[in-house]
Amino acid sequence: MLGQIGKNVNLQLLDNFKIRNKLIMIYVFCVVIPVLLSNYAMYSFIRETAIKEQRSMLENMLERLEYNFTEKINSCVSISNYLYTDRALNQFIKNTYATPIEYYHEYNKLMQDNVIRYYYTAQSVYNIEIYTDNPGMINGGNFFQVKDVVNEQWYKDFLESGKDIFVYSYYNEGKRHLSFLGPARTISIIRTLDNINKGGHKRLLKIDMDYNGFLNDVLNEKENKTIYICDDRHVLLSSEDVEAGQMDFLDKSEIALKEVTIEKQYNAISDQWTIYVTTNKSNLMNQLADKQMMWFIIVICNFILPTFIIIIINRSFSHRIDLTEEHLRKVEKGEFERINCYEGKDEIGNLIRSYNLMVVKIKELIEVVFKRNSEKQALEISKKHAELNALQSQVNPHFLFNTLESIRMRCLIKHEMETSDIIGELAMLMRRTIEWGKDFVAIDEEMRFVESYLSIQKYRFGERLAFSFYVKEECKAIRIPKFSIITFVENACIHGIERKTENGSITVVITDDEKKLLIEIMDNGSGMSGEQLEEIRKKFRNASVDMLNEAGGIGMLNAYIRLKMYYLDEVLCEIESEEGKGTYIFLEIPIRYNENLLE
Repeated sequence: MLGQIGKNVNLQLLDNFKIRNKLIMIYVFCVVIPVLLSNYAMYSFIRETAIKEQRSMLENMLERLEYNFTEKINSCVSISNYLYTDRALNQFIKNTYATPIEYYHEYNKLMQDNVIRYYYTAQSVYNIEIYTDNPGMINGGNFFQVKDVVNEQWYKDFLESGKDIFVYSYYNEGKRHLSFLGPARTISIIRTLDNINKGGHKRLLKIDMDYNGFLNDVLNEKENKTIYICDDRHVLLSSEDVEAGQMDFLDKSEIALKEVTIEKQYNAISDQWTIYVTTNKSNLMNQLADKQMMWFIIVICNFILPTFIIIIINRSFSHRIDLTEEHLRKVEKGEFERINCYEGKDEIGNLIRSYNLMVVKIKELIEVVFKRNSEKQALEISKKHAELNALQSQVNPHFLFNTLESIRMRCLIKHEMETSDIIGELAMLMRRTIEWGKDFVAIDEEMRFVESYLSIQKYRFGERLAFSFYVKEECKAIRIPKFSIITFVENACIHGIERKTENGSITVVITDDEKKLLIEIMDNGSGMSGEQLEEIRKKFRNASVDMLNEAGGIGMLNAYIRLKMYYLDEVLCEIESEEGKGTYIFLEIPIRYNENLLE
């Protein structure tokens, strides 16, 4: 109860505000405040989304780098495994060569099988070197004496590690100024070819991986990020070193990490690498500043446009309200004038229309009431005259029916049974045609009328005409306007079957779907051309009483307009026809209107 009282008080307070002030309140509370709150929420959401997307992008970049590195390293490891188990290569290394000529002979034989050079086609391999202490082997190609590298740092570190396979990064001073020999920065896979000396030969395999291949993977992911690949001491790869293959490795302490950094430990076989992906924090305002036009449009849509629309809406009804108020004051003085303005289709327009209608009604009551009463009396008199004329029209044909009956009896006496039956059918048709006061008949009665008509036509056409009916049992008692079906059947007979020389047929089917009565009239007559069909459809679409006056008020159009008048335009009529093949007419009539129809 208290809530209801409070509600009424609040409504009364609002009723005391002018409409303009109410619109301002609507604008502030329903436009300005929601827009500010929604824009702030949208900004916060976009900012958080941008940060998440940035981090997700960095993580995806890191995963791609890890995948590419793994592919390259695994490829080289697979090559080393194959060479480790290659019998021809191992036999070549173990053999004893008495002379250089014998060595070169066996070397050329080995190279013909592409045992080693085949692997240079792999993108991850830059160079393959095999070291051995076999004194019969000569330095050159891919084979070297191990004694020549015992003082190299990479060799010492490999021996010191005690591992069978070893990933090692080092800077080759000998290539600093000889770029045609390849990058001075070197990442190699080193492995022993025999852990135990066999035949007195110590063997070592060194595969230099393609440094530029690793660098290209890093540069391809660069965009506006910085990428570092480091071991425990040096920066092996960097996205800032575009052509750094001949420069020495940077010290790991020299890398400059930015605001957002993601790092991951990567196991390069025996070596531990760290992958850093670093960038500045996503500056949402800088990104949005690049879209000033978009923000300008948003500001217009959110503030200026609603303000302009509120002003227009206020003017649209304030003028009409003032006019209505002015005319209501005139009504208080007994002056009934219509409001002459554009009414509109909103509630105020409805109010103005209602006011104008009220003024018209009042003026009619004051100025025209007696005239309307006299017109009503004249109408009643005209109706009585029409009924008398109709009664007279029923008396006149009485002599015609007696004459037809006399002819029919004469035919019976002469045993002309067919002629007698046809005259009887004709008399029944004429009697039903002039019946007064009976606008609606049951479908069963209407179909008997149709059958009588077609029987007469069959007398005329003979074997050229056949007809059949199907009426659903539940439909026989439904009442419809008289002559609703016969008119369409007559059209089918005269305009369809008359031009056919043989095997003409007319079929009438009547069913229902609980709410609608469905009537189908079909014939296999001469049909209509497309132009004729379209002309008839156009007449049916625009059917009116005026068209009946122009056309004499006969035919299918007459029947269709009568149905529309009886059933308040809720009648559907569809016509299909093909020249030389026949015509199909479909009628759909509401059943609910028949429940209270009287004869």
